[in-house]
Amino acid sequence: MHRTHAGARPADLIGSAPAQDERTAAIAELGTTRHPARIEHLADELTQAGAQHWTGIARSELIEALILCLTGDSIRQDADAEDAICSTLELMGVMTRAGNLVFAFVPDGELASSDLVAVRRYRAWLPIRYTTVQPTKRG
Repeated sequence: MHRTHAGARPADLIGSAPAQDERTAAIAELGTTRHPARIEHLADELTQAGAQHWTGIARSELIEALILCLTGDSIRQDADAEDAICSTLELMGVMTRAGNLVFAFVPDGELASSDLVAVRRYRAWLPIRYTTVQPTKRG
């Protein structure tokens, strides 16, 4: 049985090795909150918790939640939140970076099939700059 600290939300306990229910809670919160500072914090916590090493359904759900965040205007207007989201996606091998806040999705042919499904699901709602930039270096 997993115990949490009194008053702590699962997403706040992501620090070391998160349990599956904590991952699910963090992904769910990413998918529902539209507060840039909170999204930035969650993306940073997930990266510190090793999200780039996740596999299976948790990985796919996280990628989808992060990409969905990028569809919101408030996130794209907050450089820190956008950087946190894109940096997490970069560490997961889904995006590349060409400079400060210059990100693009990895070409379809280089993505794992499950990652490609997530990218394609939301591509129509993403700014074109994420698909037209030709980054020069990868994470």
